[in-house]
Amino acid sequence: MSDWRAVVASPAWVDGVTAEHRIISARVEAVGVDSSHVGWVPIDAARISFDGTQTEQWQADLTFSDPDLVPYSPSAWLDGRSGVRLRIWWHLHTDGGILEVPVCTVVAEDPTGTDDGTLTGQVRGLDPLAIARRGGYGSRTISVGGMTVTDALTALFDALVPGWPISVTPTTVTLPPVYDLWDREPAEDWTEIAGMAGMVVRTDRDGTIVCAPPEPGTHVGDWTDGPTCPVVGYRWEQRTSSIPRRVVVVSTNPDVTPPIVGVWEHPDAASMQIITETRVESSTVTTQDAADSLARLTGQRWARRQVAVTATIPQRPDLDYRDTVSVVRPLSQLHGIFEVSGWD
Repeated sequence: MSDWRAVVASPAWVDGVTAEHRIISARVEAVGVDSSHVGWVPIDAARISFDGTQTEQWQADLTFSDPDLVPYSPSAWLDGRSGVRLRIWWHLHTDGGILEVPVCTVVAEDPTGTDDGTLTGQVRGLDPLAIARRGGYGSRTISVGGMTVTDALTALFDALVPGWPISVTPTTVTLPPVYDLWDREPAEDWTEIAGMAGMVVRTDRDGTIVCAPPEPGTHVGDWTDGPTCPVVGYRWEQRTSSIPRRVVVVSTNPDVTPPIVGVWEHPDAASMQIITETRVESSTVTTQDAADSLARLTGQRWARRQVAVTATIPQRPDLDYRDTVSVVRPLSQLHGIFEVSGWD
């Protein structure tokens, strides 16, 4: 597994990645599910999208022109049945040598191409969780009631994608006595189960499915308006339509009769034109305290104006979800600290 965080925290990386002039390059590695090296893939270009707010964080579109990459058997690197994954590496050239970080590790699927005397091929790279979502429980009913969240998530992914690399943070939080996996879309199950212990499920840069509490970000840049600001341009969006007047949480657990309802009221709703009511249904809420807490947390999460900023900067694929940057842009009245949510 790569120790990419140590690389991007090094003074050489920080100096090099923020320098006015940089030399960069990239390469694509074919790896097994266990991250073992298979070979280097002659990809011509790749466009990678990262969105930390989504369960499937990673998406890639890769272009190739080497005829040897056209899949001809289930074992070919770009054949979705091969078990081979594509890991994209990004290089920063410094005086001390090349510093390399993995950008993402994706599953290649369904290549297409044109042949007009010159071969042009494309292949999508999917987040491994996109493949796990397709897995089902078959005719089985998997009982995870009473298990710890750790054991339940391990059992869930063992059923969906046996043999895939999984990392689940240990926890003593347990599921309700009756909890079966069989009739829902798997992503609903793993999201709900992980949420019981304050965890999220995401794929890391090495292609491991990670179930863990959200990690705090680090401060990675100062994008204050001025001659040294790396930002070419901004696009901003303000949203107040998501501010709720009231949040209502309703327990849908079949063992809770009558249903428990928790309510949070916006303290400033009377003084502003706020009329939106948000309703949350949860099968994991079984007590009044839990319903009230979920309503309060949801309300506080959306109680203020939301400001989203899209900035155009030189390539920075080392940016991670919830990393922070300082932004001061007097023309647009943008001032403060903003969290990274994704990049392309």
